[in-house]
Amino acid sequence: MPTIKCRKRNRAGKPCGAPALSSGLCAFHANPNRARELGARGGRGNRHVPLIVPAIELAPPKDAAGLRDALGKIMADVHNGMLDTKRATTAVYAGMAFLKALETSDLESRIKSLEEKEDARPKKQS
Repeated sequence: MPTIKCRKRNRAGKPCGAPALSSGLCAFHANPNRARELGARGGRGNRHVPLIVPAIELAPPKDAAGLRDALGKIMADVHNGMLDTKRATTAVYAGMAFLKALETSDLESRIKSLEEKEDARPKKQS
């Protein structure tokens, strides 16, 4: 059994190709506001952050524990819709670079300490 098409015309003046309801019109022609309602609902679903984004206070970390706390706050702010994922991703990448620099700095200070201890030891004469 063939599907009955809507009897209205689209904006281009061609017959509407959507299947008709019992009224002889498609769902959108039977209720012209439906398209606007569905479009608005879809747009609201794509919004991930509030329109007014408040400033988020975040102190620069000084050590790995500070970085851990900062990343925890960033995760919570993303979850609560206070921070968009793009900014959070950037902050996480910066945090990874900070952690690598922290590790390098720690290794440098350890090497320097070992070198100073080696220089302070009395040398054996052959």
